[in-house]
Amino acid sequence: MKLRHPRNNLTQYKDEEPPKRSFSSYLTQWLYLAAIFIILGFIGYYIIHSIYYFNQRGMVLVNHIVISSARGGRILSQPVQVGQYVKKGDLLLRIASPNTCKKSLNDKKMADLKMQNSLNAMKMKMLIKNRTYKEKQLQKIRYQRSLELFSKSQMDAQSLQDELQNLSANIQLLRHGKVIRRQAIKDLAAIMLEDRDCMDEFVYAPENGTIVAVEHKVFEVLQRTEPCMDFIATDADVYIEAAFHNKYYNAVSMGEDVKIRLPDGELSQGVIKEIKSTSAPFAVQENNRYLQQRTRLLVVVKPANQQEAKRWKPFNEMEVEVRGWQ
Repeated sequence: MKLRHPRNNLTQYKDEEPPKRSFSSYLTQWLYLAAIFIILGFIGYYIIHSIYYFNQRGMVLVNHIVISSARGGRILSQPVQVGQYVKKGDLLLRIASPNTCKKSLNDKKMADLKMQNSLNAMKMKMLIKNRTYKEKQLQKIRYQRSLELFSKSQMDAQSLQDELQNLSANIQLLRHGKVIRRQAIKDLAAIMLEDRDCMDEFVYAPENGTIVAVEHKVFEVLQRTEPCMDFIATDADVYIEAAFHNKYYNAVSMGEDVKIRLPDGELSQGVIKEIKSTSAPFAVQENNRYLQQRTRLLVVVKPANQQEAKRWKPFNEMEVEVRGWQ
C-alpha cells in the first residue's frame, strides 16, 4: 500500500542562503571562550603552584630599643622628633626631678672634705717651706769644720736631722690624706649625681640610629620605665618571622633561599636562618576537655645582604609573603 500526499497539501519553498552572523555574536562567543580559558589557566596555575611552590605569610621585625625614664618625672625638653637621625650620645630627653630638691647630708660632707683639703694644703705648704729652711741650715752646719766630736755644731746638726725626718713624715702623711680625700670626693660626687631627688635626668642616644616613634611630648609626666620613644639603631638586626603549615616540614631547610614579596609589591631575597616549633608544651583545656595544641613551623628569614636589609627596615611590623620551592 502506498501513501501519497495530496498535491494540494504540498508547498514548495525557494532555497535561500542562511543569515550572516553579526559581530556581537562572535564577540560574545570569544568572551565566553576567553573566560573559560582564564578559569582553566588559573586552576592549572594554582594546582602547579601548590605542587611545586609554598607561599606563606610572615611579618618583618626590626630589633628596636625602647627609650624610657629610670625614675619618672615631667619632661622638660625633647629635642628630637619622629624620623630624625641621631648620633650616639645625643640628648633625647631631659626629665625634671619628681620631688623638690632639699639640702642633703652629702652636700655637707662634700663641703667638709673640700675644706679639709684646703686646710691641709696650706699646712703642707708651710711644712715644706720649714723643711727647706731646715735643710739649708743643716747644709750650712755640715760645711763648718769642728774638731770636737760632741761640739755644739754637731749637736745642732743631729737636732736638725731629726726635725727634717719628722717634717718629711708629716708631709708624707698629709699627701696620703689628700689622695684619700680626693677619692672620697670623687665617690661622693658620683653618689650625688645619682641623687634622683635633687638632679634632672638626662637620657642620651645609646647608638647611631633613627627615632621611629614618640609616645610623650614636652611637659607631660612619665612614669618609671614607661616607654617614651622607640629607637632603631643603624646596624639593628632585621628579620622575618613566618608561621608555616606542618605540611611544609620537608620543604624548608636551613640556608635555603626564598623570595619575599614586600608590601610595596617588589620582590626581595632572603635566607632561612632558623626553624623551630610554635607549639605549646601542654594541651589546651576547653569546655572541660583537653584539646590537642595545633602546631606550626616558625621560620626565621634573614635578608640575603645589607642592601636587602635596608629595603626591609621601612616595613617594620608589616605583613609579607614568603615564597620558595617545595
